[in-house]
Amino acid sequence: MNAIIFKHYVKRSLSNLVDMALVLGIPLGFILLQGSITSDLIDGYNLGASINGINMILGFQFFGTWLVFQFLFQDLKSDMRFRLGASPWSITKFVAPAVTAGWIYSIVAGLIVIGVASLIFPMYWGNLLVFAIVFLLTSIIGSLICILLFFFAKDLSTASTLHYVICFGFMGLSMLWFNIPFEDGIILTIASYSNPLTIGTRAMLHTWSYAGELGFLRLENSMGQAFFNIIILAAVSFVLVVIAVVTGRRRTF
Repeated sequence: MNAIIFKHYVKRSLSNLVDMALVLGIPLGFILLQGSITSDLIDGYNLGASINGINMILGFQFFGTWLVFQFLFQDLKSDMRFRLGASPWSITKFVAPAVTAGWIYSIVAGLIVIGVASLIFPMYWGNLLVFAIVFLLTSIIGSLICILLFFFAKDLSTASTLHYVICFGFMGLSMLWFNIPFEDGIILTIASYSNPLTIGTRAMLHTWSYAGELGFLRLENSMGQAFFNIIILAAVSFVLVVIAVVTGRRRTF
């Protein structure tokens, strides 16, 4: 990967302060609201803020990766591609740095939200290894979705609309999951494995020592179940990678 091109995209990702404020401010705002409403502590932890924090942080890994397809559309499907064609590098050399910069932007934004939330509230994250794996897999899936939107959407406006539909759909289904009883049956299966956000959140909550004290969320503390959900996330990532690679080889810029 070309380091010069990568630095260029990193600088571009940091230049839009309004978008950065939204990516950081919205999840933090929801965490602050939930933490203020559910101020009761269990063993010194605000579990209400922690549950909401996990869902918001993972959910905004899908929103935060929007820079991936924005960079690609602006540079490879506009008049900019002719200027890039005059550079010393092949135009295809710009794809990997753009995707990587957008992905890192999303990760850093998530880490900032985690850090600030932890300073404000006594947050409980469960097993940190599971947390890190789920966090990275979620951000990778978010980036892969954006790459596929670049491949299949006609223009940036269409890609942006589809991206919002997908992201809000993930979060809506996840919120539905938080409000249904967890019992065996088709509802549990659909709610549990309908989207990556739900799968990732379940993986993390299965590592909680307080799983039996979360109302409708009757989840046992089970590392086996946590890693089962991680395997599903990894499988989703693999499938999206295969689709992106096959599609990318058939596309010309």
